[in-house]
Amino acid sequence: MKLKRVGAPIPSPDGKWVLFDAVDVDLEANTKISHLWIVPANGAESRRLSETPNHEERPRFSPDGKRLIWTSKATDPSQIWMCDFDTESGALKGKPHQVTNISTGADGAIWSLDGKNIVFVSAVYANCNPPPPGSGMTSDDCNKRRDEELSKSKNLHETSLSALECVH
Repeated sequence: MKLKRVGAPIPSPDGKWVLFDAVDVDLEANTKISHLWIVPANGAESRRLSETPNHEERPRFSPDGKRLIWTSKATDPSQIWMCDFDTESGALKGKPHQVTNISTGADGAIWSLDGKNIVFVSAVYANCNPPPPGSGMTSDDCNKRRDEELSKSKNLHETSLSALECVH
């Protein structure tokens, strides 16, 4: 059995288009993947915005309606992607490109009112303060190192538990 779950509708600034994500749920395969869809506001047929195999969600129009941003799992962890948008045809123009590259991922992007900036959320470690100027390091270097340490610690813990299970 296959189902679709439709996300929140996002109208374009000019009122011509409605953008949304829809999750394809396949109960037999036990999978779900989200894709971006668009429909003319006049009620014509909806269609996939792009034919990527990636999980894509939370689309947003720029204030002028000429660009789109969304969260994509084309990379792991999720990052923010962007592409130009043709307001007449309701299609992407050019090739989507990755905007963020943060080791802990990025999600929930929104545009600033003037369309010059994007605000998004990313999980970061509290003790990864901005490094001193001129150090050549970034806050993300610290987050990446903490993630690697946590991963090693988890693997060590899982190995220890497996060894204990074998002993009993």
